[in-house]
Amino acid sequence: MRLPPLNALRAFEAAARHSGYIAAAEELHVTRGAISRQVKLLEEHLGVQLFQRGHNGVTLTEAGRGLLPVLTDAFRKIAAQTDRMTEQATALRIICPPTLSIRWLFPKLAAFRQAHPETPVRLTTDFYGRSGFDATR
Repeated sequence: MRLPPLNALRAFEAAARHSGYIAAAEELHVTRGAISRQVKLLEEHLGVQLFQRGHNGVTLTEAGRGLLPVLTDAFRKIAAQTDRMTEQATALRIICPPTLSIRWLFPKLAAFRQAHPETPVRLTTDFYGRSGFDATR
């Protein structure tokens, strides 16, 4: 099975969530016409109409109402996982023996966190150095 184009799925999801193309275009930083073309491409790919188009804008069809929660959930999961991955990649990972942590590191850690609140710190206390850390004893 061939998946629909990701840009078309994203455009449809935003348009359906906002109940229109204008707000979706603003969210995705594209034109209203680009949203319209992507939605039309998705409808052609799937062979179903996702929106009823009228003078007052667009409304979801039954097929569109069925697809929206699936896509919203999928994009939410993707965003959550990539946020977790990004946080892990940007975290300062430190490993040092417990005594050194208590006597030297902890007093300095508060000042570091105040100076760099955007940097998560992951501290592991251990007597043996392991790989995968940014700083070791």
